[in-house]
Amino acid sequence: MVYPSTVAITTTKMNFKLISLSIAILIASFLELIIFNEEVLLALCFVSFVFFAYSYLNETVASIFSDRASKFEADIITAFEAKYVSITSYANELSLSKALWSALVMIEAFVIEYNTSVLNDMKTTNTLAIITTINTKFNEILINERSSKSTSSIASIQSAVYPLIFNVLTKTKFTTKLLG
Repeated sequence: MVYPSTVAITTTKMNFKLISLSIAILIASFLELIIFNEEVLLALCFVSFVFFAYSYLNETVASIFSDRASKFEADIITAFEAKYVSITSYANELSLSKALWSALVMIEAFVIEYNTSVLNDMKTTNTLAIITTINTKFNEILINERSSKSTSSIASIQSAVYPLIFNVLTKTKFTTKLLG
């Protein structure tokens, strides 16, 4: 915090410097140490501009720069927070999928073990004879189906091919009679 007495002292020192600089330039111009031509006037304008800009605008420029710096800082923090949130959500999804995968592997192992034990129990009991009987009945059904397919295919050949052959033969007899 700046106290009023400090501001008055700083303003007095600045006014004293400005007055002393003005008197020094005035004395140097009367003694012809400084000749006022275009270059000197341009240099004096530039020096006075820099002096007044620094004296009166340094706090404004500093506040503008600090505002810009805080805005950049807030933007960077926001970007890092968004990246952090996306990485943590991806890590959570990955750990959940790994847990789900391990649970599925355990369920698969339990199912395989259960099926193996059930099949072993079936082999030891009378069900093996039942399975064998069922297998032979399926084979008989397959043989009967094949024989019925061959019989039906022979019947379809006789019903479709024989009339075609007779029709062709009768046409050739008719054409040979006409030609001969």
